[in-house]
Amino acid sequence: MIVADILVHIVNAVIGMIFLDRLSERKAHSKLNIVFGMAAYAGASFATSFIGYFPLEQLVCMAVLTMICLWMYNGHLYRNYALSVTVHYVLLVSEIIVKSLSMMVMGEDFGGSYRDSIFNHLVIDLCGCGLAAVILLLIYRLFTEQRLETIKEVWQHYSFILTVFQLVAVVYVSAFPLDGNTWEHSAIATLLAVAFLIMSIMVVNFFVEICNAYQREKQMYALRSDYYAIKEQLEVQYQTTMRLKKIRHDIKNHLVSAATLIDKGDSDKARELLQEISDSADKLQPSLNQTTGNSLIDSIITYKAAVSEMRKIRFDYSLELLPEVRIELSDISSVISNLLDNALEATARSSDPQIEIRIFTYKNYLSVIVKNTYYEVRRENTGRLKTNKSDNDSHGLGMEIIREICERNGGVYRYSVNGAWFTANALMKM
Repeated sequence: MIVADILVHIVNAVIGMIFLDRLSERKAHSKLNIVFGMAAYAGASFATSFIGYFPLEQLVCMAVLTMICLWMYNGHLYRNYALSVTVHYVLLVSEIIVKSLSMMVMGEDFGGSYRDSIFNHLVIDLCGCGLAAVILLLIYRLFTEQRLETIKEVWQHYSFILTVFQLVAVVYVSAFPLDGNTWEHSAIATLLAVAFLIMSIMVVNFFVEICNAYQREKQMYALRSDYYAIKEQLEVQYQTTMRLKKIRHDIKNHLVSAATLIDKGDSDKARELLQEISDSADKLQPSLNQTTGNSLIDSIITYKAAVSEMRKIRFDYSLELLPEVRIELSDISSVISNLLDNALEATARSSDPQIEIRIFTYKNYLSVIVKNTYYEVRRENTGRLKTNKSDNDSHGLGMEIIREICERNGGVYRYSVNGAWFTANALMKM
């Protein structure tokens, strides 16, 4: 029987780890790690079966699986726990359904037949594994309809609901062992297990719909951001055009004056006048006296500096020459643009509007620090910052997007308020 139990635990571990690896944000670094994870989970679940106290066995297995996920895959504890509890719950409820159905069919002979016949023991347990594989495949297809992106609180609620389902299943199995029930108890156990399974799949489907809604909200936010960016670009171009017309008019007058001075032999005055013309042309388009060496980052900062100048906001920067950056260009653009857009929005109503940006590397991490003066910092009941925009449908999404990108690139996003300054720090692994 021990050999049969070991085989079943291995099959369960293989099913669970394949599910987790397929849904992980970043796959394990090597196939050997996956094999090690399977072996660790199978070994832990087999070893805990000798504890003799079912709730403790389940708790230990759940903790081991979560730690394996944290070790193998990137992502926060709440996400890894949510996927781990999904696997563990499905394995448990599948076992309850198959064993309860077997008790209904075999009646009072089930207990002895299951314990004494290695063939029956193996067939029943493998049927449970097969049912778990089918259910996890269904959940996998639901999950892969959308990217599993949503706010932290939604992941936590999803984890809590499935944890409650699992606790109910554990309590039931502890009260009514699966190898000694009557036909009536077996029927009730089957119906309850199926009902909880259906409810859990409905929870998964509801969670997927929330992810879908979150994706649509992000898309709408991106469209609105693009609209406002284009509007800003048109304003900057209009201001540049008007300045160009004025400079062209001044240049004509200055050239006439310079020619007159040259004719009179006053070359020093003429030289000064020509230098003024040159300085005016240099001021036509803002340029950086420091650069990161990355054309995308430099162009974003140059553009936002022009917007700040147009809005009469003081814009200071400190840029370090960066080594090769392996972060996706879209991620870099989104983080810096959102940080500066948030700063422009927050400082607009300040009595002393100022923005400072620092970009540098620290221990193989790209650090982007944006400071700005602010009018007020409002918080929701959840502790997240509220926007001052009239467009409340997309409030807070900019910060959520920054946080997601930083976490996806192995970094963090932090912000703080100190006196008259709001400081945001985005850290991403290069």
